[in-house]
Amino acid sequence: MEETTPDLKIRIALHFKGKKKTGPSIMEETTPNRRTG
Repeated sequence: MEETTPDLKIRIALHFKGKKKTGPSIMEETTPNRRTG
């Protein structure tokens, strides 16, 4: 499925990276719930 949907994988990776690392902007844009500030 990675080859069929590379965009999804990239998006997921970016989301996970942002969540793990300092990515408040990404989380804020993706989710309005500002749980982790």
